[in-house]
This record gives sequence, structure tokens and C-alpha cells, in this order.
Amino acid sequence: MVHFGFRKVVNLATILEDAKKAEEIRRGFAIIEVHGKSFQLVKKSLYVFTEKNDLLYQIRFWCVWLTEWWWFQHAIIVLILVNSAMLVLPLTYDPAHATDEQKNTSYTINFVTVFIFAVEAILRIIARGLVFGKAPEKMFLQEPLNWIDIVVVLSGLIELFFYQGESSNNSTTGFFVILRCTRVLRPLRSIKSIPSLRALVLALGDSLVPLGNWILVICFMYVAWIVAGSSLFSDVYWRRCRLTAAPYNDASGALIWPIDHEQTRFCSGRYSCQATSWGNQTYCGSPVTQNGIIDGYDPWPEVYNASITDYGYTGFQSFFPGLLTTFEVASVDGWTTLLYRYQDGDGDFVPLCFYCALVLFGGLLIMKVV
Repeated sequence: MVHFGFRKVVNLATILEDAKKAEEIRRGFAIIEVHGKSFQLVKKSLYVFTEKNDLLYQIRFWCVWLTEWWWFQHAIIVLILVNSAMLVLPLTYDPAHATDEQKNTSYTINFVTVFIFAVEAILRIIARGLVFGKAPEKMFLQEPLNWIDIVVVLSGLIELFFYQGESSNNSTTGFFVILRCTRVLRPLRSIKSIPSLRALVLALGDSLVPLGNWILVICFMYVAWIVAGSSLFSDVYWRRCRLTAAPYNDASGALIWPIDHEQTRFCSGRYSCQATSWGNQTYCGSPVTQNGIIDGYDPWPEVYNASITDYGYTGFQSFFPGLLTTFEVASVDGWTTLLYRYQDGDGDFVPLCFYCALVLFGGLLIMKVV
């Protein structure tokens, strides 16, 4: 009996403590129950929607009721999808070739869409408060995804009320072309509206910090491979079959070394230069060597103006092409084409070891991050 009585006292104390905590919560937050859910919101919304003013508090209650209503939330999702479908129409990105009727229809749809988005944002701000305050339910601007709503609404209102029709001012037209680019944010509003998609995005955001260590490892590895590639293959893209054994000065005095463009492979490795179609001998040579560039010779047009070198976007002749090449090989996307080029210009063994190691280690690290 004593044990039973002791348990009753403990339970009574627990009940009293819970009631005390509930009262403290009730005094600190506005607790609103709608649709079978309880929301602990900030006491004051916009400093005017409080329990002291029954009319304004009722307005806030109905704002919470509406914004948490299942049909309202799904209607907003449908509107986002319809608006996203409108963005892919030629009328959206090429209004100059649209008829007046199409422009008026587009303007009306855009007006209705922006108006509904603005009303939704106002209702949510009244329901939850704007930014200053602390409660279990975050205020409107305390939720990072809601900033997308603000950008979409403000840019849409500016576009609607300050730009109607085509402007003769080119600078103004250019400004509103840039402003229209914010429309691409509208499909992103579905991230907030669809709970499962929102959970995935937030989980991805939380994982970015731990992924930072792996990203640093990949960056250091890429730099190491770029340095190694520059040491081994920096001049391969200039090893071409040429019409003369050495450079010479043309009539204008410029130093040139003509290339046999019929041979679209690098030389000095697996590939050996062949005679031209008219029977003349060709010579494998490069104006760039490990010791530097031939004095007075400009080698860069040979890289930037040739498809065989990807117009200078790949290769290890400088840092940024080397970075792009390293990423391409590590992502296992067309890396064999680059391997064959370097085997033609340097030999079979060294490029094979270099590229296979980069595919194995670089690809595995990238897959580990993914």
C-alpha cells in the first residue's frame, strides 16, 4: 500500500510539473490548434496580431488555418507546376515574336500567379510572424527556403507594375530581361511545398559540411595530377607533323612552322608522320619543349584554333585546361579519346599509367563523395 501511495504522489507531482511547463509555454508562445495539429508560434506577429486584440488574433487564427489547410497547400503546388510549365513556352523567353493577344494572355496569367503568390506570402507572414522572435515554429524569414518566396514575389511585382509592354529604352528593357530570369526560382518553391522533397534538400544541406573534407581532398588530388600532367605532357599538343624540318621566317618576317593539316594526330609517340598527299616528307616537331618556347614564335594559335586540341579547353599546357582535363578523366567521360591523343604524342606506357591511375583513384574518390 505504501508503495502504491508513493507512486500516486510521484504521478501527481509529474502532472503538476507538466501543467506548470504547459502554462509557461502557453504564456511564452501563441498555441493555435487547426486541422488536428498544434502550432506553437510567437506571441506577437508583426507586433499587432496578439491575443490582446480579439479581432486581429482571429485574423491570425484563420491565416494559420488556411495556410495549413491540405487543399490550400496542394492548390499552391498545382499553381507552381502550371507556372513552371509556362516558363518553357517561347512566349516567355522570346516576347518580341509574340502577338498582342499572346502577350496579353501571358501578362494576365503572370499577374494572377504573382498575386496569389503575394497573398500566400502575406498570409504566412501574418500566421507565423516575419523575422524577429523565437518559438518552436520558425518565423517566416527564419526559414531559408522562404527567401525564395520573397525574391519571386518582389521580382514579379516589380515586373508587373513597373514594366507593361515593350519599352523603347534599351537599358530598361535589358534590366527587365534580367529581372525575368528570377522566374526560374518559381519551380524551386515546390521544394518547400512538398514535405518529402524538402526533407531531402535539408538533409543534403546538412551533409555539405562533412562533405567539405572530401572536397578538399579531391581539390588537392586534382592539383597534384595537374602538376604531374604539366611536367609530363605540357608540350604534347604542339607535337604535330610539319611541312618543314624547322621554323622559318615568311615574307613579312614572322616566324612560322607550317603544319600538315591532313594528319590529324599528334606525333613523336605511337604515331609517326607520313608523307603528304603530293609526296613530300613531313617532320614531327614542336615549338614548345621542356626548355621553353622557341624565341620569336607564337605557339598558342596552334592550340586555340584547332579541333584536335579541343580549341585549348583540354590538355596540360596550362592550369585551367589541366583542371578540366583532370575532371573529365576522373569522371570517366570520354577519357579514352584523351588517352589515345597522348599515346600518339608521347608513347604507350606513361600516358596509360597516368590516365588509368587517374581514373581509378579520382573516379573512386568522386564516387565516394556521391
